[in-house]
Amino acid sequence: MNTLKVISILIAISIPFFSLAQKNEKPYEFSKITNADFETNYPKVDVSDGAIVIADVGESKFEGNNEGWFSTIYKHRIRIKIYDKKAFSAATVKIPLYKSSGDNSEEKLESLKAVTYNLVNEKVEEVHLEKANVFTEELDKNHLLKKFTMPAVKEGSIIEYSYSIKSDFLFNLQPWNFQGEYPVVWSEYSLNLPEYFSYAFLSQGYQPFAFQYNKDVIQKFKISVSQNATSKSETIILDSKNKLHRWAMANVPAIRQEPFSSNLENYLSKIEFQMSGQQLPNQPYREIMGDWLKVASTIMIDADFMGDFNKANNWTKDILKSLQLDGTDSRAKAKSIFDYVQNNFTSLGRRGLWLTRPLKEVARLKQGYAQEINLLLALLLKEAGLAVAPTLVSTKDHSFSSELYPLLNQYNYVVVKLLVDEKRIFLDAASKSTGFGKLPLFCYRNMGVSIQTLPEKENLLTESISEDKITSVQLSISDNPAYIWEGTVRNLLGYFESASIRNEIGIKSTAYEKKIKEFDESNITVDSIVLEKLKQKEEPLKVIYDLRVAKGTDPAMIYFSPVFKEGREQFFLKSAERNYPVELPHKYNESYSIAIDVPNGYVVDEVPKSEKINFNEDEAFFEYLVQKSASQVLLRLSLKINKTTFLPDDYDALKQFFDHISKKYDEQIVFKKL
Repeated sequence: MNTLKVISILIAISIPFFSLAQKNEKPYEFSKITNADFETNYPKVDVSDGAIVIADVGESKFEGNNEGWFSTIYKHRIRIKIYDKKAFSAATVKIPLYKSSGDNSEEKLESLKAVTYNLVNEKVEEVHLEKANVFTEELDKNHLLKKFTMPAVKEGSIIEYSYSIKSDFLFNLQPWNFQGEYPVVWSEYSLNLPEYFSYAFLSQGYQPFAFQYNKDVIQKFKISVSQNATSKSETIILDSKNKLHRWAMANVPAIRQEPFSSNLENYLSKIEFQMSGQQLPNQPYREIMGDWLKVASTIMIDADFMGDFNKANNWTKDILKSLQLDGTDSRAKAKSIFDYVQNNFTSLGRRGLWLTRPLKEVARLKQGYAQEINLLLALLLKEAGLAVAPTLVSTKDHSFSSELYPLLNQYNYVVVKLLVDEKRIFLDAASKSTGFGKLPLFCYRNMGVSIQTLPEKENLLTESISEDKITSVQLSISDNPAYIWEGTVRNLLGYFESASIRNEIGIKSTAYEKKIKEFDESNITVDSIVLEKLKQKEEPLKVIYDLRVAKGTDPAMIYFSPVFKEGREQFFLKSAERNYPVELPHKYNESYSIAIDVPNGYVVDEVPKSEKINFNEDEAFFEYLVQKSASQVLLRLSLKINKTTFLPDDYDALKQFFDHISKKYDEQIVFKKL
């Protein structure tokens, strides 16, 4: 299980939650707004974000319907206090609804009520939302959005809205976020679940529950069944031993974007549900969720995914013939096909997993979304007789993927797995700067899943990759009287930094050279920039340039910072505390060395102190070594980080470790004139 998600997954009808409080906890009651509510302080939450959620309460329950089945009823009520105009966005409400693309049935928004309360001349004024100001937006073929903005909102307002959603889509059981953009004083959710349905409970986050428990409750369901439109309905009564689940959190801090974090949705304290099965009285158990074997067998014949792989694709023969693949080995053949697709097709960007047009049409237009380009690549490799499998990926800006359940909505990108001599080679032809056998950095964080007859989990965790970087600098005494030193910087970059630079240069070639020339020190100038292996996308870049260090205004002392920007990895953690993980993009292995000749007529007066520091034994290591003689100063530093995810308990120590490194980078060598 992915420890980064800190996710607990429980089958609802078989594994009970353990109680953390008394089971007779009363549900939150929304009292009438009075003058006192505008003066109430909430000392345990931070109001600096401009708003707080006073109470957020939701419940989901089931009822029998007139269609011979069940519906869910979701009720939501929330009260928010606005302190500052920067939080006025909290007054814009968006309520997503699901609809079927087959029969046009959809979830129904009911009982919507929204009121803004303001204190005017010591009296509470109420301004109600008018129905005409509720708008509907169609997001895609399966999702609608109801939108409205609370009326008469100003600094000091209290806003409150409530609604219910009636749904016949039992798989779409409403999730619940205990945490969000603003601090929450109280958040509570309950689920009254009939014994006939089982769900996987996916709970994540780092905030403790004020309480969580379940208890048995008995409920009768009335279901109306009719054989046809003209026959009389028959009412069926079902007795169910329900599980009433309740969860609550108090004084939950807001979650804010921090350095070294991916999608904030991955860190929210929340709970989601996925239907796993059904069992009605006197009926066998019906599995709903299945496993990856079932999912793979379904989407391998889906016309919007791998449907073209099962057809006679004669149109591919002309493409493959033009590449003159005869007589080449499997790897060379795959490389030729990869280069053809990468160099001749334009990506329209990322857009999920599914095709928007047939692959034949993608081939004709020479463009498509990333998933279409990579599925075309997989098809061409297959038609050339190579072993391939499209592989589902959850990118860094998307949700975490569960390692236990086959949840397709947790994946949003497609790459290609190629097998050559039983070796896995991953390909992404939609990315112009990515070499053969390489993937973009955004693909690494979760386990991927290759879609084949026997699907396989693929290790695309950040722990599986390391960025290696070597920088060396030589500074010799300059013959030019205007300069102290002249020298050369040689920089062998890591692969992912190289790919980023190739992409940057492809957009604007002068931008990177300009960046190299930008030094914090005004007395350093750069020229003769050379980039080696720029066109060889599988190889790391080597950057070489010359630099000169001008003389300062004080000839008696020379203060010199020996660690240039090439040797500085920035790990800036700004917050004093953090309640979700620090997530590095990869492991690090970096070394930096500089040799500095002592200027004529000077002696070495001060040098930084050498030191070695370990973090959590072998999780990270920093070494800073200085040697000096009458003629030269040698500095060598090394930074290794062997872990990519650091949990909140490690945050204080990790911040101190990075802050210390940053200060060490800034230390100077002092040369004193004789």
